[in-house]
Amino acid sequence: MRKKIVIGVVISIAILLLPVSYSIYEGQRKVAVLTTTGDIICELSVDTDDTYIENNEAFFMISIDNFKTEDGQTIVTSSDIDYTLTIENTGSNTGLFRYVDDDGNTNTTGQERVEVTRRIGKNKTTQQFKVYVTTDTNLETDVDFKVRVNAVQADME
Repeated sequence: MRKKIVIGVVISIAILLLPVSYSIYEGQRKVAVLTTTGDIICELSVDTDDTYIENNEAFFMISIDNFKTEDGQTIVTSSDIDYTLTIENTGSNTGLFRYVDDDGNTNTTGQERVEVTRRIGKNKTTQQFKVYVTTDTNLETDVDFKVRVNAVQADME
């Protein structure tokens, strides 16, 4: 009889402790995640001047830098960057934008909205775009526009 009581107590304790031991097991699982991330530095600057005219077309300059200077120290991006540069009208006058980049790539006809997608690497560099602005009239016109850059870390394949 004693043997049956001892076996019954052991089985009861085992049944009661089973959820606790499972909970401890679940709580101690380890998960390893491997990611590659870095600080993205993609600085946009726009240089406009009324005297920027070439072949009777006004233009402005856009620079995309993968570095910045803080407290006299130059910091370069730690990963490759894919960015999209967008140029579009904001005012009531419609400007047409045509760009030429450092490598001679261009959109040959002016567009009201231009999107350019490029990659910039980890070595300190500047990519420049000369953007010509025309209007659909031959009159002198002020064109209001906005320039935006959207940058993300490039795929690390």
